[in-house]
Amino acid sequence: MKRLSFILCIITFSLSFSACRTVNVTPANELTSSIWRVENPNSVCAILEFDVFTNNAMLKITDEKVESVSIEGVFAADEENLYITSDTLCETYAFGYKVYKDRLILSYNGYDLTFEAVKEKEP
Repeated sequence: MKRLSFILCIITFSLSFSACRTVNVTPANELTSSIWRVENPNSVCAILEFDVFTNNAMLKITDEKVESVSIEGVFAADEENLYITSDTLCETYAFGYKVYKDRLILSYNGYDLTFEAVKEKEP
């Protein structure tokens, strides 16, 4: 009987500590946990990176004419939208987004750009 009680106690103790760690997976967490890239030399190349410690984002887009746009600044993200406020351009840009595992669709003014995850950043 003591042996059974001891085994049940160990199982209960193990299960209680294994349930302590929860992962809150939201679209915003999925968005900011990867470096995103578009590489199509015939049309557009782009990169989107986040630094969650400084709360900064960088989006750089280069077209086939080698003209580039760079938006860097503080970001905020909810379930559907990404906001980047650029200090140098003095403007806030609002992007719609959807994350599908290793694919990101970023929308702006009716145009979509599909990114692929390059790698997940270290936690």
